[in-house]
Amino acid sequence: MAKTFRLPKEEPLLNIASYSRGGPRAADRLTPSQIEQFFGWGKSVGGLRKTRLHGVERTAQLMWLTAAAYNLLRISRLSPTTQ
Repeated sequence: MAKTFRLPKEEPLLNIASYSRGGPRAADRLTPSQIEQFFGWGKSVGGLRKTRLHGVERTAQLMWLTAAAYNLLRISRLSPTTQ
């Protein structure tokens, strides 16, 4: 029998108004605009618009790889430049 791939359970959506309230995890929450920036970059540069892969597992791996590449790009933009 083939091994099945299960996606993690989705957490309930947070109220957008709760982003501005703060709290213990305020720094960990992403604003919707940051999420939209990632998906826009992933579609235009990361190859997520038309995947050439078959199956949920391979597409999930592409998503993880694209997210890692985007995070490296963000880190390079945030770090100070040396002259």
